[in-house]
Amino acid sequence: MSEFIFKACGLAVTAAMLIALLKKWGADLAVFTKIAAGVVMAAVCVGAVAPFVGYVSELADLGNQGEILRAAEFMLRVLAVALITHVCANICRDCGETTLASYMELGGKIEIVLLSIPMVKEIISISVEML
Repeated sequence: MSEFIFKACGLAVTAAMLIALLKKWGADLAVFTKIAAGVVMAAVCVGAVAPFVGYVSELADLGNQGEILRAAEFMLRVLAVALITHVCANICRDCGETTLASYMELGGKIEIVLLSIPMVKEIISISVEML
């Protein structure tokens, strides 16, 4: 099992306990701690993508490098949009702006669909050629 999940869980539980303590002493400190913990957790999650990048490099050495690298670039972009959107939406929710968080998530979904259009076009053209 990956040690990433243990690090992430430990960090999240520690941050949650610290935030709970800080809420008793001052709500202002708790908000800043939430934001800082969110940024650190996002950095930890981005660091967990490193094995994926190594795997894609290995695949690129095996054969059709351009296609593999293009697919990997697409997946990394989608992952980045999803992570950024999720973090921003959670920050909006923590500030009490649930409607804004929902719109943020909608914007992220639209961006992922827009990123997918070139790949969908390519799949359709390959399908047409096969017929």
